[in-house]
Amino acid sequence: PVQELGEILSLQAGVTVGRGGEIHIRGGRSSEIAYWVDGKPVTDAYDGSLSIPVENNAIQELQVVSGTFNAEYGNAMSGIVNIVTKDGGEHYVGNVRMYSGDYVSGDSHIFAGIDKTSLLAHHNIEGSLSGPAPLGNSLTFYLFGRYFKTDGWLYGNRKFNTDGSTGDGAEIPMNWSKKFSLQGKLRYELTSSLRLSISTIGNKRDYRDYNHFFRLNPDGDVIKREKGFDLAAVVTHVLSPVTFYTLNLSKFNKEFREYLYENPLDPRYFHQDSLNEQSYSFSGGGTNLHHFRRQTTTYVGKFDLTSQVTPLHQVKVGLEAKFHRMYLDD
Repeated sequence: PVQELGEILSLQAGVTVGRGGEIHIRGGRSSEIAYWVDGKPVTDAYDGSLSIPVENNAIQELQVVSGTFNAEYGNAMSGIVNIVTKDGGEHYVGNVRMYSGDYVSGDSHIFAGIDKTSLLAHHNIEGSLSGPAPLGNSLTFYLFGRYFKTDGWLYGNRKFNTDGSTGDGAEIPMNWSKKFSLQGKLRYELTSSLRLSISTIGNKRDYRDYNHFFRLNPDGDVIKREKGFDLAAVVTHVLSPVTFYTLNLSKFNKEFREYLYENPLDPRYFHQDSLNEQSYSFSGGGTNLHHFRRQTTTYVGKFDLTSQVTPLHQVKVGLEAKFHRMYLDD
């Protein structure tokens, strides 16, 4: 009964989850984990996190290596998370999954605003379709999409507007989230020993983290926005019953932005002194002026040659190259 990748990982031995949702393996920092998807690294060079989230229902296999690991897995101190995504098969397969609900609490003093229930306050729609392409059985496809939205469980009360005037007293969600993700893969059997796979993963998420200072001025805090994509091509060539090689070329991009209004000179912004309050007080008006943006673009080229020389000895050699372009504005 889990919905996110982090919830799957938290079920494994030696894995813990921090209060912010970050993953820790064997007590290490969250930035000491290397993430791999379909045989290539997808770790964000900025903070060591997973650059592109993979949805649970699109995962064929997941491996957590929390002990020692092979030399091919670089840039990792505490563990490896290796994900294999689903492929299309010989037959058409599709599914749709939906659920909805709301958060309820009997203590309206602690959890104000959630005593009014709505079946659409927290909902999820996802589906997938896979099978052979119309061009022939040698070409298969897999498609997956998901839309998730939640109002959260922490609400503010609009006692004040951002200009300091008296608000309408409406209950406003303050830890809401809205996410859309898409995943696709094409696999082409060029010959009985040569295969080409092209895959892409994309996601977009807008959300707001709860800020207790803005509880009475919930419209004044920043909104966080993140988006990214991963595009990869993999060639697998079997040279003999005991030897094969893979060539993996990929590009992934991750962008994170944080602001209330996109234009820093927006007239709806107020001077930073408008947020000056007593240390024990809530915001009685004003706007959070913070503007933050970061972006990571990574190109990866990877070649591996594997040979089972004897029933007891396997030899693997390879070469990997990465190129990062990073941007930061705070």
